[in-house]
Amino acid sequence: MIASSHSYPVAYPSAASAQPAAPEVALLTLRHRANWQGDKIKLPHYLIPGLGARIDEAVGQLVASLTRKFGAEVQLAWAAESTNIPGTSRPLRVIRTVAPGHQAVCDVNLYATGGDLCVRIDSLPRTRIVYLRRVIYLSAFLLLFALGYCFFLNGTSQYESLARDYAHKLAVDGNDVIVFDRITGNLGAPRWSYLDFFRSDPSNFLLTIGKVPFLLTALIAGLLILIPADWFRFACDWMGYPRPDKFRAAVNTHNTAVANTMDQMLLDFYGIDRSGTRPIA
Repeated sequence: MIASSHSYPVAYPSAASAQPAAPEVALLTLRHRANWQGDKIKLPHYLIPGLGARIDEAVGQLVASLTRKFGAEVQLAWAAESTNIPGTSRPLRVIRTVAPGHQAVCDVNLYATGGDLCVRIDSLPRTRIVYLRRVIYLSAFLLLFALGYCFFLNGTSQYESLARDYAHKLAVDGNDVIVFDRITGNLGAPRWSYLDFFRSDPSNFLLTIGKVPFLLTALIAGLLILIPADWFRFACDWMGYPRPDKFRAAVNTHNTAVANTMDQMLLDFYGIDRSGTRPIA
């Protein structure tokens, strides 16, 4: 373990003796919002003693290393959501397009803290799979809700019970039967619809059958949660999207490749391996 630069200075080999000089870093600034909850894997966060003053040189060497290793397979940019100040903070964004609309994104954030260099690597994947899943679940919910509610209203004795309840409330001088026959259309008048019940007495209608949608919502939500996640792959195949497991593997591979490239750059250019760093939260 290399001690902090506050204890004693650490000498690193010069850039010229290890690698060709890093090119000037001129990148676009891109804004990005992740929407994929991938595996709960903690990516490297660590402190490199004594390297804070060379932050711009380090990010330049990282850009050069990533370009040599991946070429056009990745896009490099500055992260618009983070502060980008030369000599202080350099948020490098590494983007790999797994498929159109599906991106594995890894941010390598470099911060100069005193004389030390802080490195934080974060994963920010984004994919249309998330929206496809929402559409499918919402469509399934609405379909099941409509079928269930229609069955409740028309396939049970709910209509007759509701008609008797309204007849009792609307009857004058105890003529419940006459009002019931009028509501159900037995006296030649049009049969009441559920909308007629609502118009006649909204509060009674909602108190009588209004609780059903809440119970039906809870039931359908429970059924959807029990559906295995594997079935979703068929929807992805139909849409031409990568399957969730394939996208998850691509994200993990991308994150690992970026972290390994950072490690290799530190070793080749500065002679530092991971044992020469201090892990941070």
